[in-house]
Amino acid sequence: HAEGESRLNRAEATRLMGVLEGLLAGGDVDCSQVGVVTPYKGQVRLLRQLWRERCGRPRQGGAARKAPLVPAAEAGRLEIASVDNFQGREKEVVLFSAVR
Repeated sequence: HAEGESRLNRAEATRLMGVLEGLLAGGDVDCSQVGVVTPYKGQVRLLRQLWRERCGRPRQGGAARKAPLVPAAEAGRLEIASVDNFQGREKEVVLFSAVR
């Protein structure tokens, strides 16, 4: 990465989104109970972008398309933040994106 740019890892971010979707699909927690934490601001931006994209499109499911996994109002309750910004918060589940 160029000097001054924050690190990100697209493959890990995509995998984390899959884990997050599976967790939410299980129904034991909702978006307000989950936090996603990463040490890099670049990864925070990427994760937020991927989350917005995933919540804005219908899921694939057989011949018919299913409604998005999480309604837009609920999706906004998921907190994706850097370690510094997340400090002091409590969530039932915290997913950590190490990036490297």
